[in-house]
Amino acid sequence: ASHLDWTNLFSLTYGNLFYNPFHALSIAFLYGSALLFAMHGATILAV
Repeated sequence: ASHLDWTNLFSLTYGNLFYNPFHALSIAFLYGSALLFAMHGATILAV
């Protein structure tokens, strides 16, 4: 039951991250920068 206490404390402290626009944008930009870095590396290796 300690895990339930931990998740409840996390929710009370940080709120539901699904409805947090900053959390969503950080994921989107992290994914986008990783994708851009992969494209950049693939282009350098291909040319």
